[in-house]
Amino acid sequence: MRRGFSTSGTLNGLANALAAGWLLQLPSEKLAAARSIALTLIGGAMGGLREGTWSKRLSAGRGAVSGLTAAMMAAEGMSEPLRPYEDDLGLYHMPVGPNAAVDWNAMTDGLGERWVFDRVAIKAFPLVYHAHDIVDGAIRLHCEDGVRPEDVESSAALVTEHQVPLLCQPKSQRCHPLNDYASIFSVYYLIATALARGRMTLDERESDVLQDLVIRDLCDRIGYEIDPESLFPEYFSGGLVAKLCDGRTIRYYDRHYFSSDKRPMPPDMIVEKFRNNAGRIFGEDRVDAIIAAVMALRGGGSL
Repeated sequence: MRRGFSTSGTLNGLANALAAGWLLQLPSEKLAAARSIALTLIGGAMGGLREGTWSKRLSAGRGAVSGLTAAMMAAEGMSEPLRPYEDDLGLYHMPVGPNAAVDWNAMTDGLGERWVFDRVAIKAFPLVYHAHDIVDGAIRLHCEDGVRPEDVESSAALVTEHQVPLLCQPKSQRCHPLNDYASIFSVYYLIATALARGRMTLDERESDVLQDLVIRDLCDRIGYEIDPESLFPEYFSGGLVAKLCDGRTIRYYDRHYFSSDKRPMPPDMIVEKFRNNAGRIFGEDRVDAIIAAVMALRGGGSL
């Protein structure tokens, strides 16, 4: 990512090539070829994040299309090199450089025995995981401590050096995001909005919130500090420190980000998030019916 590659547009395509190839029942040599073909098709530049353009969303979609296309081409006999990862012109060297430290056993250790699905997280907020603990801290300031924007003298997000280009810099572009997509990559806006409104939903990315003068003023009083205790990249540790006008300093920090396997979302919060999102399209009765059907699956119910 520091070299400008979006994982949504790169690793996504390779994973989808394998998934589609498995569903097509391709033999191992064609699965390898599918990944090599995908490596030719994928892209995913990160530059659009700074200006709030939609290119990252395009990366995710194109990665999925590239993976499926690659599997279909491999099924039809297109030949490609069989070492798409470890070759000197493969994935490990292209985005990160020839001298990068690579754990060659990471993908094969415990293969078929070690499963990572139980570590898959459901996002608590509609934004990057990097900022989940930061936003959670700002919401807690509002809800638990009763802090409002006018009470804050200054505040700082706790981030790693790796996260600074994604969330903090250049501040001239990040501080007052121009649109909803740019807003989810601005710690200044995320802290100010979560603290002002006590929540973080899709509503907090609407144009009227982006232009809220109280939120924009608070953005100017927010900075960031480097967190030496972070577990990044295994976990997106984070939080914030707020200095209040009455002299108090309040700090919220957690090494395991909210909604991770170490701090999972409560079931009722997952349901509420679904209700908030689905209710934008379906009526209340339909939303209730979907929730009831999903909850019945454990007992053998059917959609």
